[in-house]
Amino acid sequence: MPSLADATGGRIGTSLDVTLPALRVALVGYQGSPATGWEAAPMFQVEVWADDEGTAESIAWTLANNWPSAEKREVPGGTVNGRWIVQLPISLPPDDGEAQDTDKARYMVNVALRLTSTLPLESPMADTVHIATENIYAAPGILAFTKGMVVPADAVENLKVQDKVASQRTKAAAEAIESLVTPES
Repeated sequence: MPSLADATGGRIGTSLDVTLPALRVALVGYQGSPATGWEAAPMFQVEVWADDEGTAESIAWTLANNWPSAEKREVPGGTVNGRWIVQLPISLPPDDGEAQDTDKARYMVNVALRLTSTLPLESPMADTVHIATENIYAAPGILAFTKGMVVPADAVENLKVQDKVASQRTKAAAEAIESLVTPES
Protein backbone atom coordinates (compact mmCIF):
# COMPACT_ATOMS: atom_id res chain seq x y z
CA MET A 1 0.00 0.00 0.00
CA PRO A 2 1.94 2.97 -1.28
CA SER A 3 -0.09 5.44 0.82
CA LEU A 4 1.22 3.82 4.04
CA ALA A 5 4.80 3.80 2.84
CA ASP A 6 4.47 7.46 1.83
CA ALA A 7 2.83 8.49 5.11
CA THR A 8 5.55 6.83 7.19
CA GLY A 9 8.53 7.50 4.96
CA GLY A 10 8.84 3.74 4.55
CA ARG A 11 9.35 3.22 8.30
CA ILE A 12 7.45 -0.07 8.57
CA GLY A 13 8.88 -3.05 10.39
CA THR A 14 8.84 -5.44 13.30
CA SER A 15 10.87 -3.01 15.42
CA LEU A 16 9.81 0.56 16.06
CA ASP A 17 11.84 3.13 14.16
CA VAL A 18 12.95 6.08 16.31
CA THR A 19 11.89 8.53 13.59
CA LEU A 20 8.11 9.00 13.55
CA PRO A 21 5.62 8.40 12.09
CA ALA A 22 6.30 4.68 11.90
CA LEU A 23 4.46 1.35 11.90
CA ARG A 24 5.43 -1.61 14.07
CA VAL A 25 3.95 -4.90 12.85
CA ALA A 26 3.67 -8.05 14.97
CA LEU A 27 2.31 -11.46 14.07
CA VAL A 28 -0.26 -12.15 16.80
CA GLY A 29 -2.18 -15.08 15.40
CA TYR A 30 -1.68 -17.83 12.88
CA GLN A 31 -4.06 -20.47 11.67
CA GLY A 32 -2.75 -22.93 9.13
CA SER A 33 -4.79 -25.47 7.23
CA PRO A 34 -4.26 -28.81 8.96
CA ALA A 35 -5.65 -30.65 5.96
CA THR A 36 -3.26 -29.38 3.30
CA GLY A 37 -0.67 -27.10 4.88
CA TRP A 38 -0.95 -24.91 1.78
CA GLU A 39 -3.17 -22.22 3.29
CA ALA A 40 -2.82 -19.94 6.28
CA ALA A 41 -4.62 -17.02 7.88
CA PRO A 42 -2.06 -14.94 9.79
CA MET A 43 -3.27 -12.03 11.93
CA PHE A 44 -1.15 -8.96 12.52
CA GLN A 45 -1.20 -6.19 15.09
CA VAL A 46 -0.15 -2.92 13.49
CA GLU A 47 0.86 -0.13 15.86
CA VAL A 48 0.88 3.34 14.33
CA TRP A 49 3.23 5.70 16.20
CA ALA A 50 3.44 9.45 15.58
CA ASP A 51 4.39 12.66 17.34
CA ASP A 52 0.75 13.76 17.47
CA GLU A 53 -2.69 12.17 17.79
CA GLY A 54 -4.00 13.49 14.46
CA THR A 55 -1.19 11.97 12.40
CA ALA A 56 -1.40 8.59 14.16
CA GLU A 57 -5.17 8.45 13.73
CA SER A 58 -5.01 9.46 10.06
CA ILE A 59 -2.45 6.76 9.22
CA ALA A 60 -4.38 4.12 11.19
CA TRP A 61 -7.57 4.89 9.28
CA THR A 62 -5.66 4.92 5.97
CA LEU A 63 -4.61 1.35 6.77
CA ALA A 64 -8.13 0.31 7.82
CA ASN A 65 -9.78 1.91 4.79
CA ASN A 66 -7.36 0.43 2.26
CA TRP A 67 -6.60 -3.03 3.69
CA PRO A 68 -9.76 -4.91 2.58
CA SER A 69 -9.83 -3.31 -0.87
CA ALA A 70 -6.22 -4.14 -1.75
CA GLU A 71 -5.92 -6.38 -4.78
CA LYS A 72 -4.82 -10.02 -4.89
CA ARG A 73 -1.03 -10.02 -4.81
CA GLU A 74 1.81 -12.44 -5.42
CA VAL A 75 4.30 -12.52 -2.53
CA PRO A 76 7.48 -14.55 -2.02
CA GLY A 77 6.40 -18.20 -1.99
CA GLY A 78 2.69 -17.66 -2.44
CA THR A 79 -0.35 -15.47 -3.05
CA VAL A 80 -2.43 -13.23 -0.79
CA ASN A 81 -6.03 -14.04 -1.75
CA GLY A 82 -8.00 -12.04 0.77
CA ARG A 83 -7.69 -9.52 3.58
CA TRP A 84 -9.93 -8.28 6.34
CA ILE A 85 -9.94 -5.98 9.33
CA VAL A 86 -10.08 -7.81 12.66
CA GLN A 87 -10.29 -4.66 14.79
CA LEU A 88 -10.77 -1.07 13.63
CA PRO A 89 -8.27 1.56 14.80
CA ILE A 90 -8.24 2.28 18.51
CA SER A 91 -6.19 4.81 20.40
CA LEU A 92 -3.74 3.32 22.90
CA PRO A 93 -1.87 4.92 25.78
CA PRO A 94 1.68 5.90 24.81
CA ASP A 95 3.14 3.29 27.16
CA ASP A 96 2.44 -0.35 27.90
CA GLY A 97 1.88 0.05 31.63
CA GLU A 98 5.43 -1.09 32.43
CA ALA A 99 7.69 1.12 30.33
CA GLN A 100 8.06 4.85 30.82
CA ASP A 101 5.55 7.14 29.12
CA THR A 102 6.86 8.25 25.72
CA ASP A 103 4.38 11.12 25.19
CA LYS A 104 3.85 9.86 21.63
CA ALA A 105 0.52 9.09 19.98
CA ARG A 106 -0.21 5.42 19.27
CA TYR A 107 -3.05 3.64 17.46
CA MET A 108 -3.54 -0.07 16.90
CA VAL A 109 -5.25 -1.86 14.00
CA ASN A 110 -5.54 -5.66 13.80
CA VAL A 111 -5.63 -7.09 10.29
CA ALA A 112 -5.56 -10.55 8.76
CA LEU A 113 -5.07 -12.12 5.37
CA ARG A 114 -5.53 -15.42 3.58
CA LEU A 115 -2.27 -16.74 2.22
CA THR A 116 -1.85 -19.68 -0.13
CA SER A 117 1.62 -21.03 -0.73
CA THR A 118 3.42 -22.73 -3.57
CA LEU A 119 5.07 -24.92 -0.89
CA PRO A 120 3.46 -26.30 2.25
CA LEU A 121 3.54 -23.53 4.87
CA GLU A 122 4.69 -26.05 7.46
CA SER A 123 7.76 -26.84 5.36
CA PRO A 124 10.78 -27.78 7.49
CA MET A 125 12.84 -25.51 5.20
CA ALA A 126 10.95 -22.43 6.40
CA ASP A 127 12.82 -20.00 8.61
CA THR A 128 11.84 -19.80 12.26
CA VAL A 129 10.22 -16.66 13.58
CA HIS A 130 10.37 -15.92 17.31
CA ILE A 131 7.31 -14.39 19.04
CA ALA A 132 7.71 -12.66 22.42
CA THR A 133 5.66 -14.44 25.10
CA GLU A 134 6.19 -11.51 27.47
CA ASN A 135 7.64 -8.00 27.34
CA ILE A 136 11.38 -8.05 26.65
CA TYR A 137 13.67 -5.30 27.90
CA ALA A 138 17.04 -4.39 26.35
CA ALA A 139 18.08 -2.88 29.70
CA PRO A 140 16.20 -2.00 32.90
CA GLY A 141 13.34 0.32 31.90
CA ILE A 142 14.13 0.09 28.15
CA LEU A 143 11.38 -1.88 26.43
CA ALA A 144 12.68 -3.60 23.30
CA PHE A 145 9.75 -5.88 22.36
CA THR A 146 6.19 -6.15 23.66
CA LYS A 147 4.36 -9.44 24.14
CA GLY A 148 3.20 -10.79 20.77
CA MET A 149 5.85 -9.00 18.71
CA VAL A 150 8.17 -10.76 16.31
CA VAL A 151 11.68 -10.83 17.80
CA PRO A 152 14.56 -11.16 15.32
CA ALA A 153 16.75 -14.24 15.85
CA ASP A 154 19.83 -12.11 16.50
CA ALA A 155 17.96 -10.19 19.24
CA VAL A 156 16.92 -13.48 20.88
CA GLU A 157 20.57 -14.51 20.94
CA ASN A 158 22.05 -11.11 21.91
CA LEU A 159 19.54 -10.40 24.68
CA LYS A 160 19.62 -14.06 25.83
CA VAL A 161 15.81 -14.27 25.95
CA GLN A 162 15.24 -17.79 24.60
CA ASP A 163 12.93 -18.41 27.59
CA LYS A 164 10.77 -15.39 26.67
CA VAL A 165 9.92 -16.31 23.07
CA ALA A 166 7.91 -18.96 21.28
CA SER A 167 10.00 -20.15 18.35
CA GLN A 168 7.55 -21.18 15.70
CA ARG A 169 5.76 -19.80 12.67
CA THR A 170 7.03 -19.65 9.12
CA LYS A 171 8.72 -16.74 7.45
CA ALA A 172 6.15 -16.72 4.62
CA ALA A 173 3.61 -14.73 6.65
CA ALA A 174 6.17 -12.09 7.66
CA GLU A 175 7.30 -11.71 4.04
CA ALA A 176 3.67 -11.43 2.95
CA ILE A 177 2.88 -8.53 5.28
CA GLU A 178 6.10 -6.75 4.37
CA SER A 179 5.38 -7.01 0.66
CA LEU A 180 1.82 -5.77 1.15
CA VAL A 181 2.85 -2.51 2.78
CA THR A 182 5.81 -1.92 0.45
CA PRO A 183 5.05 -0.28 -2.89
CA GLU A 184 5.57 -2.44 -5.96
CA SER A 185 8.46 -1.34 -8.14
